[in-house]
Amino acid sequence: MAENVFEGDSEEIREILPPICHESIPDFLLSRIEKVYRQIAALVEVQTLEQWEVSFMRTTNLEVGISNWEVLVETLNECYKTQTLYQKTDNGQKLLDGKKKKQVIFNILAFYLANALTKSQLEEKWISTIVSIFENRIKK
Repeated sequence: MAENVFEGDSEEIREILPPICHESIPDFLLSRIEKVYRQIAALVEVQTLEQWEVSFMRTTNLEVGISNWEVLVETLNECYKTQTLYQKTDNGQKLLDGKKKKQVIFNILAFYLANALTKSQLEEKWISTIVSIFENRIKK
């Protein structure tokens, strides 16, 4: 793993990144991280595997972090099959499907995991539905 995969990022970005909590990741957890990465990368655009691994090195509790991402993959697949999403257009709304729909669902779930959704976003019905599906899976 590279020591600084964010080398090309601005100083401001590097300053807000959490510190590395784990200098290395045990192989049994690394294999789970790689599996989740491959599942997500097959569905949506994500960072490189190396960047993905480094982001887990910044996670305080590796096992919980990995478990959350495993549930995120399950939720992403379920929501893709069961949720109808629309995009606002100048002429009204357009049904979202395919890769765009997967990316929107992924973004909502990833932002939720990062505590990056605002209160008003969480109050939107379609977002709260996706978040509820995720939370119900976490509780299992």
